[in-house]
Amino acid sequence: LPDVLRQQFTELFLPGVTSHGDISLVAERRLFDRNLPTTTSERSIADLVADFFIQLLRMNLVDTAGRVFHPSMRHLSNMLDFASRVRCISESVPYEKLLHEGSVVAFSTSLCTADR
Repeated sequence: LPDVLRQQFTELFLPGVTSHGDISLVAERRLFDRNLPTTTSERSIADLVADFFIQLLRMNLVDTAGRVFHPSMRHLSNMLDFASRVRCISESVPYEKLLHEGSVVAFSTSLCTADR
């Protein structure tokens, strides 16, 4: 952006979310966003999502440009939004399948072929 335009904004650095509890909470809110408490099975699904994302953060993956791939909360949110939207259309599809498909959409397109 040009300097004149950049001066109109404040830049803040926020560290990435790596806490299992925080990631699990994000997953709960993105997948089961309603004003009811989450059920035990919903919490289990959110915990699995958090485990998956933490494992992904620890892996040394390469993106399509040959650089180290850094998964972000944006990637995770895209995966969860995909699963949530499809679930609204078809409630018969299990969350596990929707999350797998969402992870392919959100993460695989950024990864080199060998790391997919």
